[in-house]
Amino acid sequence: MKLKIAIQKKGYTTDEVLLLLKKAGFRFSISDRKLVIPCKNFPMEILLVRNSDIPSYIEQGVADIGFIGQNLINEKNCQLEVLKTTPLANCRLSVIVPEKSEIQSINDLKGKTIATSYMNSTQKFFKEKEIDVNLVYLQGSVEIAPQMGMADAISDLVSTGSTIRAQRLREIDVVFNSNLVLIGKRNSELLDEFLFRISTILNAYNKKLYVFDAPKANIDEIVRMIPSAESPTISPLSNSDWVACSTVIDDDQFWDITQKIKALGAKAIFTQDIEKLVL
Repeated sequence: MKLKIAIQKKGYTTDEVLLLLKKAGFRFSISDRKLVIPCKNFPMEILLVRNSDIPSYIEQGVADIGFIGQNLINEKNCQLEVLKTTPLANCRLSVIVPEKSEIQSINDLKGKTIATSYMNSTQKFFKEKEIDVNLVYLQGSVEIAPQMGMADAISDLVSTGSTIRAQRLREIDVVFNSNLVLIGKRNSELLDEFLFRISTILNAYNKKLYVFDAPKANIDEIVRMIPSAESPTISPLSNSDWVACSTVIDDDQFWDITQKIKALGAKAIFTQDIEKLVL
């Protein structure tokens, strides 16, 4: 028996999923000519398919699980169970207008035309807000619709925002936030092992091992300043007035925490990358 996992053949999630699988210890070779990739060290096959077809492959029993953006689940009203939410492929579906537009909020869009590839999600959003709008479906290059006079605004995915800035556009509201999720059916004995392996990688995402020396007299106060330090490792040093401390923090907490503990005498502060983390 093999675990069959469907992923996007080519697109914005493909590289991130393949890297996640490799970090989790799965060994395989990708070929442009193959759509079914066997794993060399685990009973698993990777199916390379169209992103929008992944739910259908699972529903029909061709695949057991699949990685897909939450945005597509929302748009297709997919009823498959979300087995794991990841921090990968972070983006948002936003309502966007030209920079120089007089439209300042979604309330100003009443009676206006909005172009989008996400008809269901956009329609639901404005219906819930009780704002009547006209929707135009575009399959791609949605961001040029206002410039071409096709729409007053657009509803489109934004990740870094560089594309809309280049097109002289600005966001006025967010329909929903989206991340890469694992969906599927719990019908494989291998699923628990697979989830455990990828969880060790995802647990380490944006985490750092945070190490420093501190005056023994201040260590309790210092530990209280570190949000994630439930049970830090504290070790004695040759100077009995000092201790060494190590814990795990979110990378974006580094500067705030460091300024606080430095004020209490901490020094020799450094971080290390964490590849895997079992909680």
